[in-house]
Amino acid sequence: MLERLMEFIYFVSRWTIGMLVILCFGYRYKRWQRLRDQGPVLVLANHQSYLDILLISLACNRRLYFVARVGLARNRLLAWIMQLFQTVLIDNEGIGKAGLLAVEKMLTEGRAVLIFPEGERTWDGKMQELKPGVTLLIRRVPRLTVVPAAMAGAFDAWPRFRRLPRLAPPFLLRQRERIAVCIGKNIADAQLAAIPKREMLGVLHAEIAKCLEQAEELRGR
Repeated sequence: MLERLMEFIYFVSRWTIGMLVILCFGYRYKRWQRLRDQGPVLVLANHQSYLDILLISLACNRRLYFVARVGLARNRLLAWIMQLFQTVLIDNEGIGKAGLLAVEKMLTEGRAVLIFPEGERTWDGKMQELKPGVTLLIRRVPRLTVVPAAMAGAFDAWPRFRRLPRLAPPFLLRQRERIAVCIGKNIADAQLAAIPKREMLGVLHAEIAKCLEQAEELRGR
């Protein structure tokens, strides 16, 4: 009963926040494939701003769970948003041991989890190398579906060195801060688990980069 109530709150809140994101940033998304309705799903995305959790969750048909650093909870708005979406807070940078265990637990319970395998927000808007911890999850969680995703424009709207975001309402054409998201096609874990770690990271990076390119096209750059 409680789980269903939280599910309801999640989707109602997401709809409300989605309207604000559209009005503030001209948000739009493209989804090549729906996430599986049941079973473990790992969504991997690039990391551009504080907005990223909201941006990706708005484009997914299924409730997502998240992992974030404890330090982010110092911001009251972010703390409220993370609590609303039941974010798991970890006390380390990137996806360390605590983060991996938290994600693995959620996945083995059949949940859909979003992580940012770069480990931190970009400093220049470009994708960084992926941290190797994600390969352990792919090898250890059975029947896992991996979904690449990417957002474009979030760095322009709210880079990590700015205190407040720049707005880009939809009635202002071709604003640099307009945001778009692309959700890629599902990848079964069996396709990835059999290849070496470095090669796996290369495949994942390439798939996220494809989504990033499509998101850039979608926002009209």
